[in-house]
Amino acid sequence: GAGGTLGGKLTLEQLDVKDKRVLMRVDFNVPQDDAGAITNNARIVAALPSALRALRGGARHVVLMSHLGRPQGRVQAKYSLRPVAAEVTRLLGADTDVPALRHEFADGA
Repeated sequence: GAGGTLGGKLTLEQLDVKDKRVLMRVDFNVPQDDAGAITNNARIVAALPSALRALRGGARHVVLMSHLGRPQGRVQAKYSLRPVAAEVTRLLGADTDVPALRHEFADGA
């Protein structure tokens, strides 16, 4: 789009996130085996550069929001994002510039 925007929207590079809370809608709908282990983390890996850009830009908090599967309006353990959060923590743990990680879960509606 014109002026370096995508469809009239600002890109992350154009935003001042210093001392702000950043909410990112990400696609963490990753494939898992029958035991719940992630079998392909490509979608998680693809989202991390944007999260890191916000953190390094001084964001106070970065919230990564996603869903997993199609729970049909019911809480179902097989659709928990806990394995995804563990994978995000594992992947970011290797990055020494990332502030202390803490994740919380909204298991429910």
